Amino acid sequence: MTNFGGIKSASLSHAEQILAGIHEHGSWALVHASQELRRNAEFFLQAVATDGGCLMYAADELCADEKVVLAAVTQDGHALRYASPQLRADPHFALECVKCSSEAMLYIASELRQDPHFTLQAALNGCSTDLVNPRLRIWLERRDELLNLMRETIDKQDLLGIREVIKEAEDHGLPAQDLQEPRMAVKKLAIDRAELAEDPRFADNAGRCAHKELLEEAIVQWTSSTTALEVEAACRAASVPCGPIFSIKDIMEDEHFKSRQCFEEVQLSGRSIKVPSIGPKLSWSPGRTLSGGPGIGQHSDEILREKLGLSDEQLTALRSQGVVA
Repeated sequence: MTNFGGIKSASLSHAEQILAGIHEHGSWALVHASQELRRNAEFFLQAVATDGGCLMYAADELCADEKVVLAAVTQDGHALRYASPQLRADPHFALECVKCSSEAMLYIASELRQDPHFTLQAALNGCSTDLVNPRLRIWLERRDELLNLMRETIDKQDLLGIREVIKEAEDHGLPAQDLQEPRMAVKKLAIDRAELAEDPRFADNAGRCAHKELLEEAIVQWTSSTTALEVEAACRAASVPCGPIFSIKDIMEDEHFKSRQCFEEVQLSGRSIKVPSIGPKLSWSPGRTLSGGPGIGQHSDEILREKLGLSDEQLTALRSQGVVA
């Protein structure tokens, strides 16, 4: 028979008596639990559903059990303090705990508390900013300011303003998902199709992917009506990564290729031609092309004599007939 603050029963099992004690007096009732019971996952799922702090009395293997720990955190976010270090350092599991209770943020691994992107995900999933690292709380506040500024500049169709906000947002370390909308707005404004920015079909990345044919058509219409240099200039002005597709002539005349000495001159049949140089370029053994290759028919006599055993008379006959050079 077990006594929990006046609760006595000879008819209840040990587990039932402990659960009754937890309901009546809280997790401290588990001080009377047997070692076998402390390793019983089914029992602890019932216990932590009443008081998440019961996890303090669980065996080590249950403190590393995701299902048991998550049930405890759902009842009391502070219960995460009793979870195994591995679970508290697991970003996916830690985020699930924070979704259940903001207080869990206080007990996740320190490296996650210092991670701005984890903190952002926690905040987006309802975690109170009062519980995050003070430095990252300031980071989150500035992120909100930049997002509001992005919306204002997009609404005004201010191309320069959008670019400046994007640059500041990049410097502040905002994730790529935050920059999708302003970057898309820049592209739309750069191709003189501002109405695309108002089209609800292109309001988010999922919509843009679903209607990519329409966007591609608009881009093709624009690029077909102007020169490659004008397209490149417009994209650069809008901070859109771009680059022309070079012809062989463009490659040979490009200053970057020249500066990196990507081509070298060799002699072929008495004339100078340019060929790709050796790569990679090594300081001690840079390498070079020794020959542009043999001229037409340069080795005909040698090959025909040695390999086929032809005589001079036969070679002369073949040459007179135009069979060999």
